[in-house]
Amino acid sequence: MYLVVGGTGAAGSRIVAELVSRGMQVRVLTRGNRRAKDDGVSFVRGDLLTGAGLAEATANVHTVIDASDGKTPRSQRVLTDGAENLMQACWASGVERAVLLSIVNVDQCALGYYRAKAEQERLFSTANRNNVVVRSTQFHEFLGMMWSTPSRARVLPVFTHTSFQPIDLRDVAAAVVDAARSESLGAGSGRQQITIGGPEILSMRELARQWTFARQAQGKTRHRALTVPVHVPGKFGAFLRAGRNLVPDDAVTNGVTFGQWLSEK
Repeated sequence: MYLVVGGTGAAGSRIVAELVSRGMQVRVLTRGNRRAKDDGVSFVRGDLLTGAGLAEATANVHTVIDASDGKTPRSQRVLTDGAENLMQACWASGVERAVLLSIVNVDQCALGYYRAKAEQERLFSTANRNNVVVRSTQFHEFLGMMWSTPSRARVLPVFTHTSFQPIDLRDVAAAVVDAARSESLGAGSGRQQITIGGPEILSMRELARQWTFARQAQGKTRHRALTVPVHVPGKFGAFLRAGRNLVPDDAVTNGVTFGQWLSEK
């Protein structure tokens, strides 16, 4: 049995679908009321912050996959206090492995959200030597979300001297499930972390050009948005300009490109 935490979110739902496609039994932790779907996925209520329901959620579970998120300062406790509660429940229930979805070089940026994710990684890695952290570059959806609102005013903010290596959520899900099932990771292997990145590195300006062209081709807009250079200040801007959001060649996935994802959308 696999338990997916954050299994109703964008990344989590893809991970659930990947597990189901491989014939795995899947349980999803949710804060709301859900009933089992036709594919056999079961839902259990629980709360990472209070710990309520975590014992029931982790009972008879072999592997936990955590795709939870908390980007606002108020919700970041889900990543820290929530991870501590989840690891305690895993230990008490005898869960053999927990896999965490995280961000490339998250421990090299002082942004509050990144600090919380880095602490989440630490809690996972120290709780059980069999646990695995999967660090990923930004999802294709990240850029779409960033541009959807300003594009209505025919403006696209473009970070100066910044490139991205966006990755498709289906490729992320496959890598996470592979890590969950791998015998070459975790205790005894000396490897508790893997890194994955999208198939191509493109400047943010080029990504904006592709995004605008795709929207015009699909009839979503008749006007070309104006790209506006934006200098991202502080340590996060320095992190991006240094290319620390990118991965080396041996971590590149041969998956869906940003352009291919746009054509699907």
